[in-house]
Amino acid sequence: MAIVNMTEAAKLSGTNRTTLWRKAKAGVLSTTTFPDGAPGIDTAELFRVFPPEQTATAPVQHNAARFERLEHEIEHLHSLLQLKDQVIETQAQALRLLEHRPTVEPAAIPAEIPAAILEAERTRSKELEAQLDAERSRGFFSRLFGGKR
Repeated sequence: MAIVNMTEAAKLSGTNRTTLWRKAKAGVLSTTTFPDGAPGIDTAELFRVFPPEQTATAPVQHNAARFERLEHEIEHLHSLLQLKDQVIETQAQALRLLEHRPTVEPAAIPAEIPAAILEAERTRSKELEAQLDAERSRGFFSRLFGGKR
């Protein structure tokens, strides 16, 4: 028969690799080597120690329980999808209602701002720029500890 590595042998037998190594050390299971020197197990020897009827029943029962769990999870995910679709539909309906709400006209902005106000703002802006330049010309420590102004 074929020679398989320890991982594949563990999958075929339905056991753990550690169990296979223990059986091999105890002399119950004989191992062979691949041409490259890696350890392996002949499938005939594997099925002698772990008969196929034992390996066939355990995974089937495990798979049936897993299949049932997956079906339950799928049903749960379907209910979550339906709930998500309902939320999306409600939000879309709210958005449609907001889009058709009449728009409110902004308050009328006077066409001309008086020249006196504009001139006052310009002079205030120049004063603030002068203060900023004066503050920038001061050193770091004088700004930090409030030295000369």
